[in-house]
Amino acid sequence: MASDSEKTVVQRGPDIPRARSDAPYLVVLSGTAIGRMFKLEPGAHRIGRAPHMDIVLDDPGVSRVHAHLIVDEEGAVVVEDLASTNGTFVNDQRVQRAELRDGDKIRVGTVTILKFAHQTALEAEFQRHLYDSVTRDALTGAYNKRFFDEDLARAMAHARRHHEDLCLALLDLDHFKRVNDTYGHPVGDAVLAFVAGVLLRSSRNEDTVCRIGGEEFAIIMRACSVRDAVTAGDRLRTAIEDAPFVDGDLVLLLTASIGVAPFDADSHGETKALYEEADQALYKAKRTGRNRVCTLFDDPVS
Repeated sequence: MASDSEKTVVQRGPDIPRARSDAPYLVVLSGTAIGRMFKLEPGAHRIGRAPHMDIVLDDPGVSRVHAHLIVDEEGAVVVEDLASTNGTFVNDQRVQRAELRDGDKIRVGTVTILKFAHQTALEAEFQRHLYDSVTRDALTGAYNKRFFDEDLARAMAHARRHHEDLCLALLDLDHFKRVNDTYGHPVGDAVLAFVAGVLLRSSRNEDTVCRIGGEEFAIIMRACSVRDAVTAGDRLRTAIEDAPFVDGDLVLLLTASIGVAPFDADSHGETKALYEEADQALYKAKRTGRNRVCTLFDDPVS
């Protein structure tokens, strides 16, 4: 017989209430924004390409108003096609109206497939974490370079198709190398995270803030004229200038230079062309004194 010291002690863990699987979600399986989740609250949710839809899918095969989902208080969901051009399919069967079951795959447009499922809060958080891990910069919380490349292409396609304004702003911290050289890279990393926080708080909800390398950030400004983009860029520049970085006894006054380029469907056939124009405008801001906003063709704003 084993002695008391040799026996395995069975410990009872704390009672953890089981989360209810009563929250319906759509998860993007293919198309733009793979991994993105949409929580379906009770009520109607319109799906389409138009920017005022509840669930916007930037797929040329999706109609502007394509379908809607009706969610009841118990979490049951019905999908109904709204006379879309290319139809709505559930598990490869074209439907006019269908009640969804967990695991159903909904195809709308040419490339977009959505998965319907009820998920617990823990499962939903895990899914969000996975999505963030492939789209967010780990240091700053801004979107990463991969997401920037994809989102800029989507934004340009949308602006070209709908004849809407679009601007790209590139922002570079002034004399950032001095921060790393003087105080070390840990302080430099803290400064980058701090500046990203300023940008995320100061940008519009429809803007996409990305860290695209080193101390350079990009802001994709949808439905924004070049005049408004310069004004917004100056607001960001001022927000950085007016918010000193403080770490214990260390206080750093920061400034940034910004280049803005308006999208032109004729001149900017690819994302590279728009990026290069914004980069040239950024270089102009650096060359003419830093801590200012420039386009290629107008006077600096500072």
